[in-house]
Amino acid sequence: DTSYLSPFTSVVGPGKTHTEHCGCSGIGLLCAEAGVEATFVVTSRDFFGNQLNVGGDRYDVSLTGPVCFNATVIDGDDGTYTCKYNTIMCGDYYITIRREGVALAGSPFVLSVVAGKTHGPSCTAVGEGLKTGFAGHEAEFIIEGRDIIGNQRVVGDDAFHVAIEGPSTPQISVFDRDDGTYLVSYVVAETGDYHIRVMLDNLQIAGSPFMATVMPGRVVAVRCTGAGTARLAL
Repeated sequence: DTSYLSPFTSVVGPGKTHTEHCGCSGIGLLCAEAGVEATFVVTSRDFFGNQLNVGGDRYDVSLTGPVCFNATVIDGDDGTYTCKYNTIMCGDYYITIRREGVALAGSPFVLSVVAGKTHGPSCTAVGEGLKTGFAGHEAEFIIEGRDIIGNQRVVGDDAFHVAIEGPSTPQISVFDRDDGTYLVSYVVAETGDYHIRVMLDNLQIAGSPFMATVMPGRVVAVRCTGAGTARLAL
């Protein structure tokens, strides 16, 4: 008779993995930065939602978007699986997570990959104001912020510096458009060739310095002069 040993102790462990009740979490499911490794975690659970405490499950994780590829899945041997990926292409992706051909709840997830930190030498500039202008008239061009891979930034707040050297001192304005681009406008009083330098963190952007030729502006009658002799008829 072993009744004197009561109460008895029993250990109830989780059941076998039930795919529809498995979960996943982590910022890497929602957003990532191009060229930077991102992660999220898949957690194996049984039918009742209990987390498994051993590994051995196989998850297939794929990303579909501007490029298609599979994430690396690392078994933590404790019921969790770390998923890692890295893409250099910005855009929207779908993350699909399957186990034995069955998708996890919520899959596919929508991921947004944005450009990385602005890199001065990778930035570009476009516009007529980089090549030509007219004395006394405003000329314009646009700076395009880009990361080291060349992806265009979609937010502003970069401190670009524009310097223009030539026959006269220019009036320069740099306007942050809050979309990764910057509108530059300038006015010079004298004609001639001007060197335009665009820098970020003391590094020049691609193509800088630019050479702009400033030509005479339109004729203003009140500023015209004449020379010579004339005979008045009486």
